[in-house]
Amino acid sequence: MPPSRWLAVNPHQHSVDLTLLASGNGSELGAFNGYSRGQVLVKIPTGWRVTVRCVNTDSIANQSCAITDNSLATRPSFPGAATPHPLAGLRPRSSASFTFRASRPGVYRIASLVDNEEIGNGMWDTLQVGGTARPSAILYLRTR
Repeated sequence: MPPSRWLAVNPHQHSVDLTLLASGNGSELGAFNGYSRGQVLVKIPTGWRVTVRCVNTDSIANQSCAITDNSLATRPSFPGAATPHPLAGLRPRSSASFTFRASRPGVYRIASLVDNEEIGNGMWDTLQVGGTARPSAILYLRTR
């Protein structure tokens, strides 16, 4: 899924819907919407309301979605910025939504917090709050 399809923007209400398809079963690299290791940068204006729909597309492993300060964080950066029980995760083929206000400018991680294994394996992308007038998702493909 191209990053631009992750977002549904409502500029009049200063809100954005972000869809995350979480996958990764321990034998392969975990990913959101097929991207991992910071390949996607999602930009949100400060003060906007963000609703995240997290879908665990994995067939065997639990996954979660959360907005965190860094790779070591196990708590959300904003009140309500994680799926329920983010350390345990969503069961395979289940989904949940959460809503938070992007109230503090900064750079954050979009991550699964299940055992923190997926973060080490690359299951994270980047969320930038502030520095933009309109939400966007940008793909950064790295070459080795």
